[in-house]
Amino acid sequence: MTANKTLKLSVGKKTKSCCSRKSIKVLEGLWKKYIFIFLVALLCFINTSFHEFTFDDVAAVVNNQDLKSFSLKKIFSDDFWGRPLYYFNSNKSYRPLVILTYWVNVLIFGVWAPGFHMGNVLLHPISSVLVAHLCWKLFNNKEIALISGLIFASHPIHCDAVASVVGRAEILGCIFFCLALLSFIKAVGRFELYCKAKTQWSLFVISVALSIGGLLSKEPAYTSCVLFGLYELACLFATSEAALKKKIGSYKGSLSVVLHIPKLTVFKSFLTRQSLNFAIFCSVMYARYLLAGRSLDQNTHFYNNYISKNESRLTRALSIPYFHTIHFFSLVYPKTLVCSGSYNSFPLVARWSDIRNLRAIALYATFFILIPLYARYQPAKHFVGIIFSLFIMLVPFSLCSNLFFWNGYEIAERIMYLPSIGFSYISAHMLVSFYGILPRNKGNAHSIAPNASNFFYKFVVATIFLLFAARTVVRNNDWKSEIDLWNSTVQTLPTNALANFNFGNELFKKAQSLDDYEGMQEALKYFKRSVEIFPLSSVYYNWGVALMHLNRSEEARVLFKEGLNHCLVIRNKRESGKSDLYRGLAVYSLNKGDFEKELFLFLSWFFFV
Repeated sequence: MTANKTLKLSVGKKTKSCCSRKSIKVLEGLWKKYIFIFLVALLCFINTSFHEFTFDDVAAVVNNQDLKSFSLKKIFSDDFWGRPLYYFNSNKSYRPLVILTYWVNVLIFGVWAPGFHMGNVLLHPISSVLVAHLCWKLFNNKEIALISGLIFASHPIHCDAVASVVGRAEILGCIFFCLALLSFIKAVGRFELYCKAKTQWSLFVISVALSIGGLLSKEPAYTSCVLFGLYELACLFATSEAALKKKIGSYKGSLSVVLHIPKLTVFKSFLTRQSLNFAIFCSVMYARYLLAGRSLDQNTHFYNNYISKNESRLTRALSIPYFHTIHFFSLVYPKTLVCSGSYNSFPLVARWSDIRNLRAIALYATFFILIPLYARYQPAKHFVGIIFSLFIMLVPFSLCSNLFFWNGYEIAERIMYLPSIGFSYISAHMLVSFYGILPRNKGNAHSIAPNASNFFYKFVVATIFLLFAARTVVRNNDWKSEIDLWNSTVQTLPTNALANFNFGNELFKKAQSLDDYEGMQEALKYFKRSVEIFPLSSVYYNWGVALMHLNRSEEARVLFKEGLNHCLVIRNKRESGKSDLYRGLAVYSLNKGDFEKELFLFLSWFFFV
């Protein structure tokens, strides 16, 4: 008996030592690939390091009072822009961890734009490596992890998130998102060990804490809690199917798979974990709801989210799926990239007969029919990875899709930062599988078939990677300054009202500093075009101020009055923009010497402030 025991102990020690050596070898191979992914991500975005503050960066950093007061209480009680969350004009975005990183930037560099941009340039490679490592955890295949990491690291749709300082919320949220999922998978076990592994409750608690960190960075990152349950469901389905196949050889339908659980204890553990996860999720979301003043709707402006203010239910129902196609098509073919899609950039879908509805049907058919069918014919471990990748692509996007509540935008590149993780995984798996590199039969998941050195496969992968990297470097230059950003947006979408307005502003500022009369005249054309697309009061005001600088006061007075007739009324019924227009008329009256009228207009401006 003792001899048998010692023999068993010695065999156990040998197997453990062999496993540890294999894992060390695997990790060594992985770290080389991770270093390569890190360097690729760094090189793709390093040309953004010395850019200026652009678009929302000025409001989030330069004009953010929380960064000037250095008050932790205000950072954790105000929204992302430094306004109290309960204010009517707050957009309810709560990201205190991102503001803390800005705080560190201010302490080290001051309000220096390159210091903030360098922070983003360093954080994106970290998130790219974590994305690749999560892919390896899901598929247990180094080739898929490498390809997915390279796609994510170099994808042009990430320019908005990395090249703008505000985009740090997406990057930081992604880091917490990946760390939370990695911790949870470690806590419950990979697919191969799911039915055997015991719950590591310390890691489970860490994964929940990391997911809350994601919520404090960017709201969609908190969907990692939802993905915890979806991961376990995918594992349960796959293990149940495998056990049922082994038992009876074949089965009818998927209901029998759901009903056949290999071990009752596995199902009980699943219910225990997810019940606790659900309770924590509901508690945190309710606390977030109370913190936002019992409202999760952002203070959307018709100028940006014009679907939300459309009166036709049919138009809203058909347009929302169409805008989904624009976002996801940008992942496949990132040619037309815009920082913001304002009014009339993309016309709404108002009829069933509109051919653009076919794009939405094709998109949803891909998500709910084609990709699940593709996963169905893969090995069980890859089935779980593909289905979970689909969940990663859809669940975070659902919060930004205007399906559950209205967002402050319709089109924005940065919201695709998290969904692009799932896109990278599925694309990498299809590439590797299509060229026969992925073994379809049982065997070592780390082994790569002999045709891995296939020239055509390497050529396709290299072509995709180089095209993405080149497009990224070029797109980064569009974010160099405000005038470059809006110039590129106007060239891409001439019907973008916001882009025409902002480009006109930047042109006029530049021409005014250089005393360039022709440049000022050129800026007026973009103000006019913006008003023709959508008559917003702030455009009338800026246009009128520009005319007054050119000593064309009568034309400015006409514009101010015309703007008053087109003022918008926001949700709380206060008239937006009237204060500026009254102020403009007051200045005009003062210049003309009509002091009584100037006083009346000044009081009107004071009333509307």
